[in-house]
Amino acid sequence: MIPTIQSRCQTFHFRKLQLPEIIQRLEQILKQEGLSSEKEALNLIALSASGSIRDAESLLDEVISFSGAEKEIKAETVRVLLGAADKPSIFQFLELLEAKKTKEAVNLINDLILDGTDIKEFTNSSIQYLRQMLLYQIDSESQTPLSLSLTKEERGKLQDLGRSFPEKELKEMIEKFMQAQAKMRYSAIIQLPLELAVIDVCLKDK
Repeated sequence: MIPTIQSRCQTFHFRKLQLPEIIQRLEQILKQEGLSSEKEALNLIALSASGSIRDAESLLDEVISFSGAEKEIKAETVRVLLGAADKPSIFQFLELLEAKKTKEAVNLINDLILDGTDIKEFTNSSIQYLRQMLLYQIDSESQTPLSLSLTKEERGKLQDLGRSFPEKELKEMIEKFMQAQAKMRYSAIIQLPLELAVIDVCLKDK
């Protein structure tokens, strides 16, 4: 664009909102509606929105409708609606990978599916946690939407887990799970790509 035209234009810079900004907006909406929520519930909604306040507000509206007459939004309600796994399940999965316990890790995947967990969402969450472990190796003070949603104890636990993996191995694990995530779209057995990735990770160097 030539300078004479550009000088007559107004420029707007758009960016994705940070996790605390989205949570603050959701809290304002709940206050107006006379509702409250568990902290973890809003963290889950904000993370799922990926920086979009419109998506966060739409999801909050769905959660409120799903909650019925309840005056407090529960984290479990959000997880059910998203088909998301809870943090203990993700940490358990990571610990099984660290211990190279193939059978237990595969069984956990299938138990989660039976409990109604969206295995695509679980795979995505696992990738996010593995990425955060890698980032902690690079910078122990790394701040991402995921790290901001963790408690001090959870951050410490994730950092400890990260130290048990060489940096190269973490990178390879992330790549394997990303490949599994992509293959799920075409797999007749949706969890099979993730199971194969788990087997590759756990049997590495054996």
